[in-house]
Order: sequence, then C-alpha cells, then structure tokens
Amino acid sequence: MAQDSDFLSLSYTPKNVEAKWIKDSNQNQKNDSSEIFSIAIPPPNVTGNLHLGHALNTTIQDILIKFNSLKGSKTLWSLGTDHAGIATQLLVEKSLISKGVDPKEIKRDELLSHIWKWKEENGGNIINQLKTLGLSCDWDNPKFTLDEDLVDSVNEAFIRLFEKGLIYQEETLVNWDTKL
Repeated sequence: MAQDSDFLSLSYTPKNVEAKWIKDSNQNQKNDSSEIFSIAIPPPNVTGNLHLGHALNTTIQDILIKFNSLKGSKTLWSLGTDHAGIATQLLVEKSLISKGVDPKEIKRDELLSHIWKWKEENGGNIINQLKTLGLSCDWDNPKFTLDEDLVDSVNEAFIRLFEKGLIYQEETLVNWDTKL
C-alpha cells in the first residue's frame, strides 16, 4: 500500500496538525441541553508568553469542558487576558523612553492611551499561543480585565463588599508586598 505523503510525513509540521484541531475545537458546544457548564480562564497577563503552568492549567480545564460537552451540557469556556497593571506600565514606559519620551512628563490619560495602544498591538500573542493548544474556548468573545463592563462589575462588587463591612482600611502588615 502506498503511503500518502500528506498523511504520514517524515517530519512533524505543527501548523498543519494544529489548524485541524483549532477548526474542530471551534465547532464546540452547540448542544441544546438545559444543563450549563461554564469556566472562566484565570486570565494570563497580556505582557507575557504562555509557560508550562498555563499549558497544564488550560489542559485540565479543556478536559472538563469537553467531558461536560460529551455528557450533553451546553458549555462556555470564557477566555481573556489580564492588564498586568504595573508590568504593562513598565513595558510601555521603557518603550516611551526608547523613543525619547519621558513618561513622567506626560499626563495620565496620554500614558493610558499608550498602554491601550500597546495592548492592541501585543495583546493577541498570548491568545494565539492558547489557540495552538487546541482548546475549546469561546474564541469569538475574549475579555480584557480593563473592558468597561468588567471594570463596572468590579467597582460594583467592591462597593457592595465595603457597604457590608467586608472591605476596610487598616494600618497593618501585608504579606504580598515587601515594601508596605
């Protein structure tokens, strides 16, 4: 029997294999069930690249999504990226300095504009890396932690928790910052 060179090649070509799996995973979770199973990816930083921890975590989530889909549940696996606050600001400030702009000399709104521009130019990298894993995410509706609707939700939750006395200000030791 003659071997089909497209079927069995001497070298592995990831793009050919990944394209098929990405296409298959995009046909996901169109069940008519009333049961719903949903996961939101803890958003990776928009500044970085995927690492082994991301791959492990998303693989486990993908297994859960696919398992529940096979059981007949409607599934939604929301994905997105985190603004990475200080890390993103430092990257943007380095970029501005390399262009001869002193970040301390520009207004906050202008700095934010540069940050949003940087996110638009570079933020898709980590999403594209996630796609190559063949995950069954909702690729059509990615979120960003600074999207207006998410910011509004966080602010509302903060106010509610504050009003219930669950958030308060106090001078005390904090364990997450060695300078405070």
